[in-house]
Amino acid sequence: PVNSAYIGSDYYFEDSQEDGHLAKFLYKPVHQDELQVLRKKDGRRLKLEEVLTSNAIATLRDAICNFIVGGCIRRLQDMQAEQHPKKFSFLVHTEANKTAHSWQEELVEKIKEKLAEALTDAPDLLSKLIQRAYQELQPSVELQGDFLPSLLEVTQEVLTALKQDWLMITKVNSERQIEELLDDDGQLNLINPLNIFIGGQILDRGITIANLIGFYYGRKPNVFQQDTVLQHSPIFGFRPLP
Repeated sequence: PVNSAYIGSDYYFEDSQEDGHLAKFLYKPVHQDELQVLRKKDGRRLKLEEVLTSNAIATLRDAICNFIVGGCIRRLQDMQAEQHPKKFSFLVHTEANKTAHSWQEELVEKIKEKLAEALTDAPDLLSKLIQRAYQELQPSVELQGDFLPSLLEVTQEVLTALKQDWLMITKVNSERQIEELLDDDGQLNLINPLNIFIGGQILDRGITIANLIGFYYGRKPNVFQQDTVLQHSPIFGFRPLP
């Protein structure tokens, strides 16, 4: 029997088609061309200095900005409820190849670096990215009836996050690393307020990640088998409704 708190295919593929349903805001497709960019470093496809503006990684950039802004909203919600702000996590999981993981780590680190530089070098661009993420998240927060901090409050929290280096990026692609990264509960340890994990097969085989509020996912197995595809679906699971 399916537990009532299980988020599965009905939620993603049926409920998401209904206007006014929370599931409608949960998913954004990733173009195959962008997944190709994430496979290996290629200066012809993407110049690292252009990570905040290039169309080649538009969805990845949006996903990371949404995670930072969404994590800040969740922390402000905790404070409004007089609770200790939680730490949150995000998963990048597109390739089994370790070379790809190194490139993705470099790419995400560059996005983080450029966002921090934008505090002084490109404040208007940074403001637009924060506002875009806020406007994407706003409808789902309001639909659920949750407290939504103002854009100004969220912007100040994001600026604090960038200034104080809240965002931690961790590459996970070996059993030894997994053992070193687990906390006392057997979950990946969330060290910073905002944590991004990048990896491959290890991350879809029984590893639990607490407070996972976003992921960038795209896998193309050589042979499509049902159990493999389900293993590759961190979107499904026993959790409170988003």
